Amino acid sequence: IYKKGENMVIYGDYSIPYVGSKRGIATALMKEMLKYKPNATIFIDLFGGGGAMSFKALCYDFKKVIYNELDTQVYKAMNYVIECINGEHKSKYGIFPENFYRGINRDEWEKLNINNPADWLLKIINSFGTNINGSYLYPYEIEQNKIDLENYCINPTEENYHKLELIFQDNENLKMIKLSQTPTERRLFMKILSKTSKKNRLESLESLERLESYSGDYQDVKIEDDSVIYCDIPYINKERYNSESNFDHERFYTWAEKQKNIFISEYWMPEDRFKCI
Repeated sequence: IYKKGENMVIYGDYSIPYVGSKRGIATALMKEMLKYKPNATIFIDLFGGGGAMSFKALCYDFKKVIYNELDTQVYKAMNYVIECINGEHKSKYGIFPENFYRGINRDEWEKLNINNPADWLLKIINSFGTNINGSYLYPYEIEQNKIDLENYCINPTEENYHKLELIFQDNENLKMIKLSQTPTERRLFMKILSKTSKKNRLESLESLERLESYSGDYQDVKIEDDSVIYCDIPYINKERYNSESNFDHERFYTWAEKQKNIFISEYWMPEDRFKCI
């Protein structure tokens, strides 16, 4: 993580499973940034992606959290997740519609309309590496077995149990399969959201009142003085996807040098303009 410096540099949940997500290190990143701006009242997530940093910021005492994402499909999916947290699409299994809680086969996956936020979200959590441009999650030879296993984990009925007998010859293995277990990361994403207590759900809804979401160029977002700015920019000389294909790094560097309390996740930054912390 880089911070604007004085001509020097040293190299150094509730989010959507998304390529490049900082969910696993969000707490560490937040603590590091707050060392430099402990009394900040606004957190600005300019390249929000799956929302890992924005949701993490809601766990702190910021009076306002700003999420921005240029890619409109990702932005719409993020707002769909917020609608689910608000209880607008809940089913008997949790806060998501029922089709989120069953295995989706390859044919169903290929027919999903990525222009629809719910379908886009289903597409990415059923994609290999949670990459919207990637392939289906499972190889042909194990596809049905994985689907049967997921269906049992979500809905452990007698019917789904018997389907698993074709997979597990030793019934002792079946005793280890519980509803609380998660076979893949994409199931963990939904279970975290669907299994929160009523108290936590209410607190989550209260926290969302502090969240503002936008979809536009990072330079168009209004930045107030008492802000921490976090930028998870497309890494230079790395694989691109979607709207990031034409990202102008030099334009970003010039803009970032003019900002206060800005923090950037990157593998490399210009040595004479930024400092690694």
